[in-house]
Amino acid sequence: MPVRPACTSRCKLVARATAEKVGKGRDDYGTEFGRVNVAIHAVSVAVDLGDAGHALDLAKDLHYQALSPERQARQLIDLAAAHAMRRQIGEAIRDLLQLSGLRPRPNSAISRSDSESCAS
Repeated sequence: MPVRPACTSRCKLVARATAEKVGKGRDDYGTEFGRVNVAIHAVSVAVDLGDAGHALDLAKDLHYQALSPERQARQLIDLAAAHAMRRQIGEAIRDLLQLSGLRPRPNSAISRSDSESCAS
């Protein structure tokens, strides 16, 4: 199903308002919900809609480094995509190279017992 800009704008407004009520980011059940995570999703939506300039504007002063490596990786991939859309290849490569320094947190995505059972 195609993404509709009007729907995404309305959804972003609701998410931002909810994040403001919640305050500083929370991590209930690994959701990392808060202002920064909502802003990361806004960047991702702009990239998905092909609006690289808007995505880069939204990301300009976004401090996402305190979030999980998984969320940071999503942001860097979106930034690389936005830079590539604008033919800013050096910046896109820089964003992708930053991914190599990220390491997942222990037990962040699946528990140790789950990963062990997958290996069997």
